[in-house]
Amino acid sequence: MSRLKLANKLAGAVRRYYEQVLSAITGFRVSFQQSAHSKAKREGRKKVEWRVEERGYMMKRAMENRREAAGRLAGCLTGWLVGWLTSWVAGDVVGAVAGSLLLVPPMLLVLVLSSMIDAT
Repeated sequence: MSRLKLANKLAGAVRRYYEQVLSAITGFRVSFQQSAHSKAKREGRKKVEWRVEERGYMMKRAMENRREAAGRLAGCLTGWLVGWLTSWVAGDVVGAVAGSLLLVPPMLLVLVLSSMIDAT
């Protein structure tokens, strides 16, 4: 393989790496494109341009973000509802048990007193 081909392959790999890194950082799809303009073509060189594709990539990202936000909201509301129902049911159970425990001593006292009164 000639040195020119090897250099082109290496440049392509480096270009793809930086495109991926910049796309991940910015959230946009970044690509380097070589375009031969007439002046650059006459001089025998190519002009390297940046191109940021916003429309399709950002729409996809926005849909993913919306789905993720909807999932979080649904999870939060479901958790709140389950927690509220659990605490409501548990509160009723605890209230019933506590109420019955609070009612037992006076009832026992009345029974003991009435049996003492009946015994005399």
